[in-house]
Amino acid sequence: TRMTHTLEVGQIGRTVARALRLNEDLVEAIAMGHDVGHTPFGHVGEYALRDMVGHFNHNEQSLRMVEVLERHGDHQGLNLTTAVRDGIVGHTGATIPVTLEGQIIRIVDRIAYLCHDFDDAQRAGMLTAEALPFEVREHFGMTPSSMITAMVEDMVRESLDKPAISMSADVEMTMNLFRQFMFKHVYLAPALIPDRKKASHVVKNLFTHFMEHPDDMEGCETGKAFYSTRDVVDYVAGLTDQYAIKLFKQYYIPNITL
Repeated sequence: TRMTHTLEVGQIGRTVARALRLNEDLVEAIAMGHDVGHTPFGHVGEYALRDMVGHFNHNEQSLRMVEVLERHGDHQGLNLTTAVRDGIVGHTGATIPVTLEGQIIRIVDRIAYLCHDFDDAQRAGMLTAEALPFEVREHFGMTPSSMITAMVEDMVRESLDKPAISMSADVEMTMNLFRQFMFKHVYLAPALIPDRKKASHVVKNLFTHFMEHPDDMEGCETGKAFYSTRDVVDYVAGLTDQYAIKLFKQYYIPNITL
């Protein structure tokens, strides 16, 4: 789940920060907030909302979540520092975080999801460790633990007392090779295309429903005179996978058996 991923990013990030004598609490705060703006069904949902409204990025939504959406009614928001907010929005995309702690999360986020998804894919029978490219097996080993260790140790060696967080050219190239392998055999695998299409269908139809029936958005102001497209994006982006499926069934699946 996204919570599992978030905890892993925080744990790995703190390990790197401790080794580099950096601010562990800042690293953990960025990790805890980096994906709170993610849509149901991860990147599939992100692309679906982008199709509907033209521009949507989950890192920007994460920043909006902690800066704007937590500031309503009697809630005064999270009052996060500039460094935390910069790390959250910069964990992906074109803008590199200003702080070294933010740069740690930017790399560790990728390490965490690649290694965990590789483990999940093995247990699902989608691939075997032996199928990994030779360079990945040689540099990283064949278990998620050895892979994380190899990349973290390289980060620490390359970044100690340096003005930026980085990896060695060999390890960065190997990680990119690993990522390409995962996209081909897992993320964009033919076996998952039907489910990806279904997930996109759910998100797009929920967006359409709430644009037409904004009062159905639970927890929003009752009887509000006007709901913007932004309100609907915020609501749909904030749904969990399971709750999105539940709402889709509620609005689009008949309750009776004919």
